[in-house]
Amino acid sequence: MTPLRARAWLPFLFAALPLVAWSAQQGVPRAAQRPFPEQTARGSTRIYYWGGNHSGGQAQIHFGQPQWHDSYDEKLDSLSGKRWRLGQNFWTTLDTNLDLAFGEIEVLAGCWYLALERNVDGSYVLWVLDPIEIRDAHLDAFQVDQTKGGLAIALEHKAVAVKAEKLQIRLDLDATRKDGAKLVIHFGKHELSAPLTMTPERD
Repeated sequence: MTPLRARAWLPFLFAALPLVAWSAQQGVPRAAQRPFPEQTARGSTRIYYWGGNHSGGQAQIHFGQPQWHDSYDEKLDSLSGKRWRLGQNFWTTLDTNLDLAFGEIEVLAGCWYLALERNVDGSYVLWVLDPIEIRDAHLDAFQVDQTKGGLAIALEHKAVAVKAEKLQIRLDLDATRKDGAKLVIHFGKHELSAPLTMTPERD
């Protein structure tokens, strides 16, 4: 496996970004910064190892949970080739003290921001972004389309019968593989997934 490091659904909101960029280039003064307090519940999924009296490691994803609207299906084609916010409000974060492997792509232990992209051929990619440059630039998750680089993890897409009324992300154990798991993203009647392998510390 090749370790790679990167520095680097409310997708309809991205339509405003080109206008924002154009206005900045024209020298239009930016609005004064004001604080906006926010309190929202977030989803969480975790796999952890435990033996005796100590942990062998864990991985956890925290994410906002927007509501699904059927009109989102109509917007998919127009958003191909752009990165999407995965979730709602603050960045969806993967916090792991285990190295994770998605096929040949290795995600090292640390904290990462996650984003989605739909390619023009209809396939999907999960982007794993190093938050350092994002923090330095003060980028909100709403501005995810401005990010560059990252680790690209191919996702399998399938239509499912049961609709997720709000975004669901799961880390499911895979009993058929040692230290195997599956990342599952379920929103509306869409399911995206990728197998992964964990590397727990063993005595």
